[in-house]
Amino acid sequence: MIIEYKKVRDGAQVPVRSNPSDAGLDVFACLDEAVSLAPMQSLIIPTGLKFGIPQNSQRIRSNLQ
Repeated sequence: MIIEYKKVRDGAQVPVRSNPSDAGLDVFACLDEAVSLAPMQSLIIPTGLKFGIPQNSQRIRSNLQ
């Protein structure tokens, strides 16, 4: 599957595959200031990227759930 992306903020980093055998890509936070999370707190963290996910693709899973 090809997932298109576009940088929408200065300082955004492109997604990378840490190892050639990895199935997914790592994305990085694009923050203006440091963020601190309390235990069990959730927060939307900007990546500075916009993604185009193909229709009829399977749900993308994060191991951070």
